[in-house]
Amino acid sequence: MPYIWRPGDVFRRYLKAADAEYDEASFELGAMYFALEVISHIKLMEERAVVSEYGRNEAIAALHTLLQQIHIADEAYAWYDKLIRWRQPTFVASTLSGPKIPLLLTPTRLKRGLLLLNSKSLCHGHLV
Repeated sequence: MPYIWRPGDVFRRYLKAADAEYDEASFELGAMYFALEVISHIKLMEERAVVSEYGRNEAIAALHTLLQQIHIADEAYAWYDKLIRWRQPTFVASTLSGPKIPLLLTPTRLKRGLLLLNSKSLCHGHLV
C-alpha cells in the first residue's frame, strides 16, 4: 500500500474536490479528539513499567511526532492540561442566589444531623 504524506490534508482536499459537505469546525474537533486520545496513551506509556525503556521512548517519540506533523501538539497538550485541571475537585463557597438542586442539609438540619450522628441515628442514609 502506498504511503500518503499528511493524509488529513489529502482527505480535506478530496472532500472539497468532491463538493462534499463537511464542517471545518467538526473536522478540527475530530482532530483534537484524536490528539487527546494519543496524549492519553503517551501518558500511560510514560507511567507504566516496560520491558524495554528504549521501546517505550521510541513509541512515545513516534506518537509525539504524529501530533507535531498534524500541527496540533501544542494546542492538544494545552487542552489536555486544561481538562486535567477541570476534572479536579474544587471546593468553593456558594455564591448562588438559590440552589439548583434541592439542598438536603440546611444549617438547622445540619446541626440536628450532627446531633443525630452523635447518637448514630440515620434514616435511609439521610440526616433527618
